[in-house]
Amino acid sequence: MFHLQSFFLTMVYLEWFVSGRHFSMERDIHRLAEQRPMFHISIPRASYITYAFTEFIQRIHTNKDVRINYQETNTMDAIENILQNGFPIGIIRYPVVFEKEFLELIEKKGLRSETIWQFRNVALLTEDDPLAEKEILTLQDLEGYKELVHGDVYVPFISKKEYNRHSVQPPKVKRIYLYERGSQFDLLRNVPSTFMWVSPLPETILKQQGLCQRYCEENKVLYKDALICREEYVLSGLDKMFLDALFQVRDTLTDI
Repeated sequence: MFHLQSFFLTMVYLEWFVSGRHFSMERDIHRLAEQRPMFHISIPRASYITYAFTEFIQRIHTNKDVRINYQETNTMDAIENILQNGFPIGIIRYPVVFEKEFLELIEKKGLRSETIWQFRNVALLTEDDPLAEKEILTLQDLEGYKELVHGDVYVPFISKKEYNRHSVQPPKVKRIYLYERGSQFDLLRNVPSTFMWVSPLPETILKQQGLCQRYCEENKVLYKDALICREEYVLSGLDKMFLDALFQVRDTLTDI
């Protein structure tokens, strides 16, 4: 975490040097870090993680001066943020069928991973959609629907064709590619016959957004969300607080 404040710390050190004070740089860094805790994380575009993040923020004492950087992004950028941009931890998402390739990449980059959740996607629909009356969907039910898709989920070491071969697509579906999560709920609510494949959402978000989620019989593709960090990294108190909130939210979704 030292390099995240490299400019600030360097300027403080120079000020002390010029004024004739001689302090240990390592001691000064630790002291300043203790004065201003930091929490930096990259995550996939997943509503259950965002919900856990809001719970985490509410648990932080309001009198603490905490520097927080929370970025929704894809797997490759999450890895890059750890290696180059000072993020100590991240969460990545990948299809379990490609786990071997992802774990090899993680190891090659000098990182380690820990499983957070393995799940099947659900179809996310507006609660007014006719399909909301069904408990379980089929791909045929979604024929002719418009699917909202995040367009930057692909990785360079797996071809787009191979990646899509292991995904599930209803017949005659039209795809709309999104590159940020903010508009997806508006599109689902306002564009008829629209859906998304997503990880299960907390009931609170579904009610707030006027949405529903349904499993699909044929969609048995498994995905995994995994925490990543440098091999030698030790989780901070804030990291652990966030993960506690995340696991609590996850545990409410496992029986959906």
